[in-house]
Amino acid sequence: MKVEHAAIAAALAEINGLQFRARLGALTGSCPTCGASRLRVALRRIFAEGDGDACAACADEQEQRAAVLLRFWGLLESPRDELKAILQSPQLRASTQRLIGVVSKWGLHYPLIMPTTVKWEVTNSCNLGCQHCLVSAGRKLDQELSAEEALGLVDTCVSLGVHNLGILGGEPLLREDVFAVMEYAISKKLSVTLTTNALAMNDAAASRIAAMRLHDIAVSVDGIGEVHDSFRGVKGAFDRTVQGIHNLVKHGAPFAIFTVVSRHNLHQLGEIVDLAVALGAAKFAINDLQPSGRGQALRDLCLSQEEFERLGQIMEEKRAQHRDRPTRLVWAGVGRKRATPDIERGPLLMSKCGAGLTELTVGADGTIRACPFLPPTTENLRRRSLEEIWFDSAELDLYRDRTELKSRCGVCQLKYACSGCRARAEAFLGDPLGPDIRCQLDYAFAAGEGIPRPTGIEASAGFSR
Repeated sequence: MKVEHAAIAAALAEINGLQFRARLGALTGSCPTCGASRLRVALRRIFAEGDGDACAACADEQEQRAAVLLRFWGLLESPRDELKAILQSPQLRASTQRLIGVVSKWGLHYPLIMPTTVKWEVTNSCNLGCQHCLVSAGRKLDQELSAEEALGLVDTCVSLGVHNLGILGGEPLLREDVFAVMEYAISKKLSVTLTTNALAMNDAAASRIAAMRLHDIAVSVDGIGEVHDSFRGVKGAFDRTVQGIHNLVKHGAPFAIFTVVSRHNLHQLGEIVDLAVALGAAKFAINDLQPSGRGQALRDLCLSQEEFERLGQIMEEKRAQHRDRPTRLVWAGVGRKRATPDIERGPLLMSKCGAGLTELTVGADGTIRACPFLPPTTENLRRRSLEEIWFDSAELDLYRDRTELKSRCGVCQLKYACSGCRARAEAFLGDPLGPDIRCQLDYAFAAGEGIPRPTGIEASAGFSR
């Protein structure tokens, strides 16, 4: 992928040279003779600390390895003091070792490609008929991943260094082996998050889930009473969801409430926040409706820019009202905070949007998407390994190559660090390379370029940035 900033492109060219990557690879792993960490030996040489655990072979090579590490760190424009902190922290050393391993094998991409989060739609089966479902869930697919394949996916995540495994659906609790898979993932030290409608969260399920100590349990609530029921397609769904939450509370399982906001429920947003606080949610978070999946038929329910701004006002009001309560209200808006321009960040850059970079979604049948909101690719776990797909997929490059972005995103000084939401551009404008219609970042546009005005479908959709 191309990089527009000359200094960063030059640093990447040196790092990604085959000879440099081979020398960098020599820093990974441990010495086969004495077992000493090669990275730690190099770090101790840099800071003139002896290493009594290192053998003669390590001592002979430490000068060269220290030089390679210092050069790598210099090319990243990272402070030398960080290396001292890495020497002193086993956790930071492990993270640095992982970065070096990825770069030595696959090169350093800009923004960074680094497997961190996998979201797995464990089944297409669902006990609701949500109007906005991203995967048109309902009936189980014929070729969903088997129990053996599911455990294999967990093992692959571990081998790639993935930290977070999100369990999605359909409705995950309708998959018979989902508890066993989650328990296996936790035994492998993965941080597991469950997203559920909670209709099947009976007392036994809540007890078992509480015992797992999941990282997060996200429960979907899209209105109060009939407003929720009509959007979710089943009468009585709201009461059953609230009962499922009560079962989680009974067993001491922390949970979050997530709401998709549209014209259908914007008038109830304040009440939904109050409900989340009253139920004891650890977190309340929102997304505005995007016309993806079944939601393509709901374009008329998507918020206008004025309504989107009203959403933000409601959230700020509720944050002030509930500031002394433990429930954390999560909504940062889009493009409201100033940030450092790409050119000042150096070649090691992690994008705010992780789609296809730090995050992938695995469908119930093994199909890969860059994120849950984007269309499926033709990539599938049954045809190529997850590692190969992650680092070497032309279809994923569509979302990773920032030089192809258009309109405001294309001239923005933060397009590598941010890129806008590709799923939002795809859903609203029909173009995954188009601008993020919700962005507010007037200051971030390239000097002298001005702010491109909305044109074509973007303007006709009523977005006035």
